[in-house]
Amino acid sequence: MKKALLIILLLLGFSTFIFAQQKSVFPSNSNTLPKEKVNGPQKTVLPGKAALLSLILPGAGELYLGHKNFFTFFLSTEITAWASLIGNHLFYQHLVREYQIYARQHAGFNPNI
Repeated sequence: MKKALLIILLLLGFSTFIFAQQKSVFPSNSNTLPKEKVNGPQKTVLPGKAALLSLILPGAGELYLGHKNFFTFFLSTEITAWASLIGNHLFYQHLVREYQIYARQHAGFNPNI
């Protein structure tokens, strides 16, 4: 399961990086996006840096590009998913303990033997 998740994450990150490098998405010949005005001075945006930031922290690439709403959405979705996963695992462990106690009390079954 862990290997499959790691492979999926690597493929997703690699495909994001490759997609960001395509000339059809970014018309300039270099690896930079056209300069955008951000509160006065011009800022050069690097798509590779945005992809790397998104791999480190979901939504960080969007924040780097100046899309604060997308950053909030992606980060909150990631936090919710991890909290759900951890909560589900803890509840599963609780149910296993409860079933083992029930089996010992009512059937005389001891799974530790």
